Amino acid sequence: MGIVYSPARAWWLWPSCIIASIEYTRLTTIPIGDGQRRFRMENCAEPIPLVRVFATRLQGPREGFSRSDTLYALPILNAQGKPRPLPQVALAIQRLLTVARNRRDRQFLIPSVGVAPDEGGYTREQIAPLFASAPANCRFMEAEYAAAIPRPKACYRVVIAGSRSLKDYAPVAAALDALLRLEKGVFEVVHGGTGGVDTWAGRWAHERDLPVTVMPALWHILQGPNVVRRTNRKGSVFNASAGLDRNLHMAAYGNRVIALWDGKSRGTQHMITLAKLLGRPVTVESVSHRHTDNLPTYQLMASLGT
Repeated sequence: MGIVYSPARAWWLWPSCIIASIEYTRLTTIPIGDGQRRFRMENCAEPIPLVRVFATRLQGPREGFSRSDTLYALPILNAQGKPRPLPQVALAIQRLLTVARNRRDRQFLIPSVGVAPDEGGYTREQIAPLFASAPANCRFMEAEYAAAIPRPKACYRVVIAGSRSLKDYAPVAAALDALLRLEKGVFEVVHGGTGGVDTWAGRWAHERDLPVTVMPALWHILQGPNVVRRTNRKGSVFNASAGLDRNLHMAAYGNRVIALWDGKSRGTQHMITLAKLLGRPVTVESVSHRHTDNLPTYQLMASLGT
């Protein structure tokens, strides 16, 4: 007996907040003798168990499933009910997504967790990109929240980060050719859209007909618990921590990180540390003339609030 999904009942197009079961068409094989068979189409309905995700405090319900497997506690708040630092939120979200991948027999209904800028929470643009690697059985209850989640262009995504001080394309291209020569098929190149390595990574990808995703820093986002307001030379106010948030978004989006590091850039060091925090494989290539073994370690975690 096999199962054939009916396009007329395409449940993945339904609003996630009203899904309690799906209808599908079951193709039943009936033997009629002499090795011949006929087929009968049957409509039936089977429930898909729902898991509703909700935000919780560190000292509230335990993280993970309730006893009935119908609720999932996502610890993104501290003991005072305020949002935890964004890297901690990202780590909790990654654990949720790992659980969802391992529980394909469940649908996870996810609200706009952590989004409450008027109440001291994060903005949609700060939280939604952390769900970029969500599996198909994660359903987002608000359309605007779902629309803010980046959509991957390829199954495998390589984040390329590095120092802005690298002014020459040739050494960057040579390093990427060497590091990525074993990759099979089409993969997506992700970078932050600044100068130096980011510029050269985009050029390298276009020359090889690879899809590119640029994730620029959201300097204009001035709401949220981790916003650091600064004023530039033109008198405009910007969020000085936006570059660090962008690094976190790229780490959550990618499957692997390649860092072309000069041993000095703190932004690249931060990118490497965040990728390790989220469990992404990291390759660090020294691009300075002076060899250095001073690679980032988890000592930087203290500054991330972890």
